[in-house]
Amino acid sequence: MVPTLRAVWSVGEGSGAESLRGNIDVTDDELAFDRRGEPDRTATLLHTGGTTAAPKLVRLTERGQLLNAWCCGTWNCNGADEVVAVGMPYFHVGGASVLALAAVVFGQTMVIVGPGGYRSARVLERFWDLVDAHGVTLAGSAPTTAAALVAGYNGRRAPAGFKYWSGGSAVSVQIAREFAEKFGVALREGWGMTELHGALALNPTGIEPRLGSIGLPFPYHRVRCVPLGSRRAEEGAPAGTIGVLAVSGPCVTPGYLDTTRNQELFFESDTSGERWLNTGDLCTIDADGYVWLRGRSKDLIIRGGHNIDPLAIETALIAHPAVMYAAAIGDPDREKGEVPVAYMQLRTGMSVSESELLAHCQREITERAAVPRAVRIIEAMPLTAVGKIFKPALRLDAVRNCVGRVTAQLRGGDRVDAEVREAGGAITIVLKPSDAGIAGVCDEVRCELERYAFRVEVESPAAR
Repeated sequence: MVPTLRAVWSVGEGSGAESLRGNIDVTDDELAFDRRGEPDRTATLLHTGGTTAAPKLVRLTERGQLLNAWCCGTWNCNGADEVVAVGMPYFHVGGASVLALAAVVFGQTMVIVGPGGYRSARVLERFWDLVDAHGVTLAGSAPTTAAALVAGYNGRRAPAGFKYWSGGSAVSVQIAREFAEKFGVALREGWGMTELHGALALNPTGIEPRLGSIGLPFPYHRVRCVPLGSRRAEEGAPAGTIGVLAVSGPCVTPGYLDTTRNQELFFESDTSGERWLNTGDLCTIDADGYVWLRGRSKDLIIRGGHNIDPLAIETALIAHPAVMYAAAIGDPDREKGEVPVAYMQLRTGMSVSESELLAHCQREITERAAVPRAVRIIEAMPLTAVGKIFKPALRLDAVRNCVGRVTAQLRGGDRVDAEVREAGGAITIVLKPSDAGIAGVCDEVRCELERYAFRVEVESPAAR
């Protein structure tokens, strides 16, 4: 099924052409290979997290990976005596570079937190036991892990000198405050991308973190806030203005393996020829150089031409004592294109109604257009393998709910099966009438769905 597959080598099994040991050059029980003195060659292909679209393969260099690991350790004031807990997967830059490779560069001890990492409920339940047992001094995770630790607080405090950072998506100020209050240690927010070989900004150890900010950019790198709609990064927006975060420096990837995607990755070159990465993240940069994320440009909810930052909704919901995770997305709407709705997972043992949470939003969200049309409590928030909230799954659920509402309101609509299909980020609704005699009903359903700007196809009964 994989046309490019050339061979499969077995470990501990097989012989000759099928044996791993038989296919590697072994001299004196050591692997022998020629070191290539090309630090800027592509050394690794790593896929992006794919939280907003299909993952892409990113080219990473030796220089970029090692420099990023050094920067991460430097901003964390790492020393060789540190014990680092690695609970993020190695197929993600958070686990591979920011934690594991940084530990190698600084000669630290690594504690691998089980095969399931922080997705394991047992690990989260016994996190502080693990810290005490192995003398862990540094840990990092996605914000959902920090939120789960706060929700499971049992009176335990972090040991003296313990450091914890969180990144990968926006960290709730409420969670950061609770983390510090309950565990006695600051939760330092950071940020990065696969396209930057790892992290790029962090609230440095040694000074008080600015809650809500991802911190200061690493050495040798520059950041700019590019005005919305601009394709050039020559001039940044004034301090405090919302724009797209652009990054320049040696940790910027050479590009994607699929070079046709590189055009969307970079801003147009400025007069100096300096390359600026288009991160796709909205931000503001204050007068002191701290970067404040304002959501993903792809996550913006556009209500009748009005841009709504989902982070404002999520922040309000996380402030409710019963809510552990919250995610706001756009719900399809005939007149406005989309309106905000919010999904949430409650903390264990807590109870609250959707109407109470909606009333909470109406009180706490000052921007009237941003108040969600509905809030939906779900048993478990969809997460990526890294622990980030996977919003495409929620958008798919919102589309299915919308399609269900439309068919339920039409006479005979229950005789038309509507399947929602997603491929490469594009959604198509396939109508499957139960028999050819209801073609008129099927046409009516299609017309109603197309009012929502959905792509609709009709599958004839004969095709099945």
